[in-house]
Amino acid sequence: MTIARGSIIAGTIVGMMVLAACQSAGPGPAPAAGSVDGSWASADGAATASFSGGSYSSTSSRTGNKLEEGSYVVSGATVQIIGTSVLTQKPVNYSCLLASPKQLNCSSSGGQSFALIRKA
Repeated sequence: MTIARGSIIAGTIVGMMVLAACQSAGPGPAPAAGSVDGSWASADGAATASFSGGSYSSTSSRTGNKLEEGSYVVSGATVQIIGTSVLTQKPVNYSCLLASPKQLNCSSSGGQSFALIRKA
């Protein structure tokens, strides 16, 4: 029970850190659709996200534990992510803008914003 509670708290903290890492990028040309496949990291390095052929997952950089899993759809420079939190089993929903080939600006259905940076 204590371990599970600790994992939930740790996951919540990581999620808050990801959301606190909000960054914005200036306007630029829209990147090609489908170009989100690959590995991304939160701006603060607390979590990583993987996009591959319509499947999405995020993992804690600290523990290596999966945080979320689901799917994504790309439409132009917009990426919709729909999934489930592994920790809470609650739905997650993000709307993202591919601001550049290396930066994905996202906001949750609750209004929190965060950025993902493409890993080299």
